[in-house]
Amino acid sequence: MESLACRENISWNYQFTTTTSCPIPKGPPVLQVITELDVAKQFANKRPDYIKGLVQYLKLFCRGRESRSISEFDTSTIEAWFASRNEALTTRASNVGRISSLFSYAVRRKYIKENPCDFLERVSIERGEPPVLSPEQIQSAMAFALSQPPRFLLWFILAGIVGIRPIELKKMNEEGLRKNLTEGLIIIDAMMSKVRNRRIIELTPHSKSWLDFALSEKVKLPFSKIYLRRCRNRLKEHLGLVKWPQDILRHTALSYMLAHHGDETRVARESGNSVKIFRQHYKGLVKPADSERFQNLLPEIADRNQLELFPTTCCSSAAPDQSKQTRSTPAPAEGTPPETTGCVRLLEAYDVARPR
Repeated sequence: MESLACRENISWNYQFTTTTSCPIPKGPPVLQVITELDVAKQFANKRPDYIKGLVQYLKLFCRGRESRSISEFDTSTIEAWFASRNEALTTRASNVGRISSLFSYAVRRKYIKENPCDFLERVSIERGEPPVLSPEQIQSAMAFALSQPPRFLLWFILAGIVGIRPIELKKMNEEGLRKNLTEGLIIIDAMMSKVRNRRIIELTPHSKSWLDFALSEKVKLPFSKIYLRRCRNRLKEHLGLVKWPQDILRHTALSYMLAHHGDETRVARESGNSVKIFRQHYKGLVKPADSERFQNLLPEIADRNQLELFPTTCCSSAAPDQSKQTRSTPAPAEGTPPETTGCVRLLEAYDVARPR
């Protein structure tokens, strides 16, 4: 690669002090080092989103002093930067890591002798329990999702019921989602996964039936970053939240999932998290009564909206209310056994009102 070859030939000037004749090496400009780091991260096959965020923050850090030597930045410079930013503790800890990666690269390239971030006082963070939606809020959110276009409903099921990360939703395609759904599975491949590990999510019967229903009409996948933000804003407004807590839908889904299965190893494996994270942030977050209420919500909402999704509804002996249907459903052929799986059929009352 030409850019890498050029990097190998980088040289810098020497600055002499007035008190000694010994040369004191002066490293290359900080902006040049950031550019080199960008190339190195790409060559190391780091994710584009990670590289983009890293380079954007580093350029912000050196704005107005791009031509200064990398060796001129010391620990006090970094401390002054964070003092002027007033960042939240978690944000600061993350951004210290970003700045540290720049100076670690400079150390490896022998531009400087030591990483000034190593001498920063370590930030102590008291992590509280991540917020989750209550069963009543989930019920309200599901009712709202049913009033929205099918794509919105699909987003809410995948994010709030199954617990898939937003970054993974941005890479999911319809064909891949449908491929294993008949077996009650969602497969997140390594390219899609945030942690680059392939994993298999085993759906509960209720979540599978709702996914079947959400996919009963053609939807556009993957979800764009803009669309995900619009969905969050709509749901935030509906639920009356002043601020949208980060990853609240994923925290909600995984917390209820853990309370339901009671198996840390399984839920950690399916969600792409470690057991340690679950013990620290998810265990005990949802009470058994709330977990049971959550499991009963999905079929209850289907019945309330007269959606034939679940075996108890599809196989019900009660005759359907013809006054609420304007489209007849063809009778099964003689000798055909009754459906015992989620049949995913829309009753006309919902089909007419459903936005397109």
